[in-house]
Amino acid sequence: MTYNSYRILLADDDADDRYIMYQSFKNIGWDEQVKLFDSGKQLMAYLDSLTNTVYPKLIVLDFNMPGMNAAEILHHLKRHDKYKDIAVAVYSVDMSDSLQQKLMSMGVISCHKKVIRQAESVALAQTFKLLAEDVYAD
Repeated sequence: MTYNSYRILLADDDADDRYIMYQSFKNIGWDEQVKLFDSGKQLMAYLDSLTNTVYPKLIVLDFNMPGMNAAEILHHLKRHDKYKDIAVAVYSVDMSDSLQQKLMSMGVISCHKKVIRQAESVALAQTFKLLAEDVYAD
């Protein structure tokens, strides 16, 4: 599988949370490796616009988004051969143990609780960076 210049796609409907994550990726020097979306539908439209050999290494989804939540997006990704091998991580304000177990059984590689503090947000961005680098190494 060949990867495009964006190694991570992140979808979150909350503008403040997207800004926090963007700043955190910028803090670790990965802001140009990440493309942000404000909805799952927008993310899927972008994926559909890519050639069939150019994909991100990691998709990060906010679980609770209107229109398409993370479980619906994941279901769509796993049903299509060209997307099924892209690693997916999910984060949410309400990341309960039962939700985490459900998502992991659906193929999510990593689940995280959303954070607000800068240091925690930078650490989360670093975790996503490591997943994009290591989980499906070229």
